[in-house]
Amino acid sequence: MLTHVIIIRDDLPIGIRLAYVTHGAGESVSERVPSGTRAVVLAARDEEHIRGIRIALESSGVPHTAIVEGGEMYSIGIRPMVCEGEARKITSSLALAR
Repeated sequence: MLTHVIIIRDDLPIGIRLAYVTHGAGESVSERVPSGTRAVVLAARDEEHIRGIRIALESSGVPHTAIVEGGEMYSIGIRPMVCEGEARKITSSLALAR
């Protein structure tokens, strides 16, 4: 089963978080998402934390898209994949977004 992971900053107001969850999800896919794909939204504490997560994803070669506007990072969308190995190791300590 594929999982589409979105990571959002937890320090943002709820309306902005929702907008950037949507943005991260949309930008991290290039084709139709297969039926049955799970969506998971995880929380990073703040911008410094999400930037560290991006560095780990890049270093590990995990395909993702970071949403940055005006130099500020808001969310990361990890392309739908079987979430194991490096992707799971990097995201397993993150809590579900609320």
